[in-house]
Amino acid sequence: MRQRLLSVALLLGQAASAFAEEGHGAHAEHHGIPWGTLFFTAVNFVLFITLMSRFVLPALRTWAITRRDRIVDELRKAAAARADAEALKTEWEHRIARLDKELADIRSHALADAQRERERILKAAQETAAAIAADAEKAAAQEVRKARAELREQVAREAAALARGLISKGLTEDDQKRFVDEFMREVRP
Repeated sequence: MRQRLLSVALLLGQAASAFAEEGHGAHAEHHGIPWGTLFFTAVNFVLFITLMSRFVLPALRTWAITRRDRIVDELRKAAAARADAEALKTEWEHRIARLDKELADIRSHALADAQRERERILKAAQETAAAIAADAEKAAAQEVRKARAELREQVAREAAALARGLISKGLTEDDQKRFVDEFMREVRP
Protein backbone atom coordinates (compact mmCIF):
# COMPACT_ATOMS: atom_id res chain seq x y z
CA MET A 1 0.00 0.00 0.00
CA ARG A 2 2.76 2.39 0.94
CA GLN A 3 4.67 1.63 -2.19
CA ARG A 4 1.64 2.32 -4.36
CA LEU A 5 1.04 5.66 -2.68
CA LEU A 6 4.72 6.56 -3.02
CA SER A 7 4.67 5.55 -6.69
CA VAL A 8 1.53 7.63 -7.32
CA ALA A 9 3.09 10.59 -5.51
CA LEU A 10 6.25 10.33 -7.59
CA LEU A 11 4.29 10.05 -10.84
CA LEU A 12 2.14 13.03 -9.92
CA GLY A 13 5.25 14.98 -8.96
CA GLN A 14 6.91 14.15 -12.29
CA ALA A 15 3.70 14.95 -14.18
CA ALA A 16 3.42 18.29 -12.39
CA SER A 17 7.04 19.11 -13.20
CA ALA A 18 6.55 18.13 -16.84
CA PHE A 19 3.32 20.12 -17.14
CA ALA A 20 4.95 23.12 -15.52
CA GLU A 21 7.80 22.97 -18.03
CA GLU A 22 5.36 22.66 -20.94
CA GLY A 23 3.27 25.52 -19.75
CA HIS A 24 6.34 27.59 -19.18
CA GLY A 25 7.69 26.87 -22.63
CA ALA A 26 4.34 27.44 -24.44
CA HIS A 27 3.48 30.52 -22.53
CA ALA A 28 6.86 32.03 -22.56
CA GLU A 29 5.30 35.18 -23.84
CA HIS A 30 2.79 35.37 -21.08
CA HIS A 31 4.00 37.25 -18.02
CA GLY A 32 1.09 36.59 -15.69
CA ILE A 33 0.57 34.04 -12.89
CA PRO A 34 1.27 30.47 -14.08
CA TRP A 35 -1.91 28.92 -12.71
CA GLY A 36 -1.13 25.44 -14.01
CA THR A 37 2.26 25.37 -12.33
CA LEU A 38 0.78 26.78 -9.19
CA PHE A 39 -2.03 24.18 -9.21
CA PHE A 40 0.30 21.22 -9.74
CA THR A 41 2.73 22.56 -7.16
CA ALA A 42 -0.11 22.90 -4.67
CA VAL A 43 -1.34 19.36 -5.47
CA ASN A 44 2.25 18.08 -5.10
CA PHE A 45 2.58 19.91 -1.76
CA VAL A 46 -0.75 18.54 -0.48
CA LEU A 47 0.28 15.01 -1.53
CA PHE A 48 3.63 15.52 0.18
CA ILE A 49 1.98 16.73 3.41
CA THR A 50 -0.57 13.89 3.24
CA LEU A 51 2.11 11.23 2.76
CA MET A 52 4.24 12.79 5.47
CA SER A 53 1.35 12.96 7.96
CA ARG A 54 0.20 9.45 7.06
CA PHE A 55 3.50 7.54 7.00
CA VAL A 56 6.38 9.60 8.31
CA LEU A 57 4.74 11.42 11.25
CA PRO A 58 3.44 8.25 12.95
CA ALA A 59 6.87 6.67 12.63
CA LEU A 60 8.46 9.87 13.96
CA ARG A 61 5.92 10.02 16.78
CA THR A 62 6.55 6.36 17.67
CA TRP A 63 10.31 6.94 17.55
CA ALA A 64 10.00 10.07 19.71
CA ILE A 65 7.78 8.29 22.27
CA THR A 66 10.11 5.30 22.35
CA ARG A 67 13.12 7.57 22.75
CA ARG A 68 11.38 9.59 25.45
CA ASP A 69 10.43 6.42 27.34
CA ARG A 70 13.98 5.09 27.03
CA ILE A 71 15.43 8.41 28.25
CA VAL A 72 12.97 8.52 31.19
CA ASP A 73 13.86 4.92 32.04
CA GLU A 74 17.58 5.68 31.84
CA LEU A 75 17.08 8.75 34.03
CA ARG A 76 15.18 6.63 36.58
CA LYS A 77 17.95 4.04 36.55
CA ALA A 78 20.57 6.77 36.87
CA ALA A 79 18.68 8.30 39.81
CA ALA A 80 18.41 4.88 41.48
CA ALA A 81 22.12 4.23 40.85
CA ARG A 82 22.97 7.63 42.25
CA ALA A 83 20.86 6.99 45.34
CA ASP A 84 22.58 3.62 45.78
CA ALA A 85 25.97 5.25 45.34
CA GLU A 86 25.09 7.93 47.90
CA ALA A 87 23.92 5.27 50.37
CA LEU A 88 27.10 3.28 49.80
CA LYS A 89 29.19 6.43 50.21
CA THR A 90 27.41 7.25 53.49
CA GLU A 91 27.88 3.68 54.73
CA TRP A 92 31.61 3.75 53.94
CA GLU A 93 31.98 7.17 55.57
CA HIS A 94 30.40 5.71 58.73
CA ARG A 95 32.65 2.67 58.52
CA ILE A 96 35.73 4.85 58.13
CA ALA A 97 34.59 6.98 61.06
CA ARG A 98 34.20 3.82 63.17
CA LEU A 99 37.46 2.31 61.92
CA ASP A 100 39.57 3.82 64.72
CA LYS A 101 37.15 2.49 67.34
CA GLU A 102 37.07 -0.93 65.68
CA LEU A 103 40.88 -1.01 65.53
CA ALA A 104 41.06 -0.07 69.22
CA ASP A 105 38.51 -2.80 70.03
CA ILE A 106 40.46 -5.35 68.01
CA ARG A 107 43.70 -4.30 69.70
CA SER A 108 42.16 -4.55 73.19
CA HIS A 109 40.63 -7.96 72.37
CA ALA A 110 43.99 -9.16 71.04
CA LEU A 111 45.77 -7.93 74.18
CA ALA A 112 43.17 -9.59 76.40
CA ASP A 113 43.49 -12.83 74.44
CA ALA A 114 47.28 -12.65 74.69
CA GLN A 115 47.05 -12.03 78.46
CA ARG A 116 44.68 -14.99 78.89
CA GLU A 117 47.00 -17.18 76.82
CA ARG A 118 50.00 -16.02 78.88
CA GLU A 119 48.19 -16.83 82.11
CA ARG A 120 47.13 -20.22 80.76
CA ILE A 121 50.71 -21.03 79.72
CA LEU A 122 52.07 -19.88 83.10
CA LYS A 123 49.50 -21.97 84.94
CA ALA A 124 50.33 -25.00 82.80
CA ALA A 125 54.07 -24.43 83.44
CA GLN A 126 53.46 -24.13 87.19
CA GLU A 127 51.38 -27.31 87.17
CA THR A 128 54.11 -29.09 85.20
CA ALA A 129 56.79 -27.79 87.59
CA ALA A 130 54.71 -28.93 90.59
CA ALA A 131 54.25 -32.36 89.00
CA ILE A 132 57.99 -32.61 88.34
CA ALA A 133 58.75 -31.54 91.94
CA ALA A 134 56.25 -34.10 93.28
CA ASP A 135 57.80 -36.79 91.10
CA ALA A 136 61.27 -35.77 92.30
CA GLU A 137 60.12 -35.90 95.93
CA LYS A 138 58.60 -39.34 95.38
CA ALA A 139 61.81 -40.52 93.69
CA ALA A 140 63.93 -39.06 96.52
CA ALA A 141 61.70 -40.65 99.18
CA GLN A 142 61.94 -43.95 97.37
CA GLU A 143 65.73 -43.62 97.16
CA VAL A 144 65.85 -42.82 100.91
CA ARG A 145 63.72 -45.89 101.68
CA LYS A 146 65.91 -48.00 99.44
CA ALA A 147 69.09 -46.65 101.07
CA ARG A 148 67.64 -47.31 104.55
CA ALA A 149 66.70 -50.84 103.54
CA GLU A 150 70.19 -51.45 102.17
CA LEU A 151 71.73 -49.91 105.29
CA ARG A 152 69.61 -52.18 107.53
CA GLU A 153 70.63 -55.18 105.51
CA GLN A 154 74.27 -54.22 105.77
CA VAL A 155 73.99 -53.55 109.52
CA ALA A 156 72.18 -56.86 109.94
CA ARG A 157 74.92 -58.71 108.03
CA GLU A 158 77.64 -57.02 110.03
CA ALA A 159 75.79 -57.66 113.26
CA ALA A 160 75.35 -61.29 112.33
CA ALA A 161 79.04 -61.53 111.45
CA LEU A 162 79.97 -59.79 114.71
CA ALA A 163 77.59 -62.00 116.62
CA ARG A 164 79.12 -65.07 115.07
CA GLY A 165 82.55 -63.83 115.98
CA LEU A 166 81.49 -63.14 119.59
CA ILE A 167 79.62 -66.38 119.90
CA SER A 168 82.61 -68.23 118.70
CA LYS A 169 84.72 -66.48 121.44
CA GLY A 170 82.43 -67.73 124.10
CA LEU A 171 79.71 -65.32 124.87
CA THR A 172 77.29 -66.20 127.51
CA GLU A 173 73.64 -66.34 126.96
CA ASP A 174 73.05 -63.08 128.83
CA ASP A 175 75.57 -61.36 126.61
CA GLN A 176 73.84 -62.65 123.54
CA LYS A 177 70.47 -61.46 124.78
CA ARG A 178 71.82 -58.01 125.61
CA PHE A 179 73.55 -57.82 122.29
CA VAL A 180 70.34 -58.70 120.37
CA ASP A 181 68.38 -56.06 122.34
CA GLU A 182 70.92 -53.37 121.56
CA PHE A 183 70.94 -54.34 117.92
CA MET A 184 67.17 -54.16 117.71
CA ARG A 185 67.15 -50.67 119.27
CA GLU A 186 69.71 -49.42 116.73
CA VAL A 187 67.97 -50.96 113.76
CA ARG A 188 64.53 -49.60 114.53
CA PRO A 189 64.03 -46.00 113.48
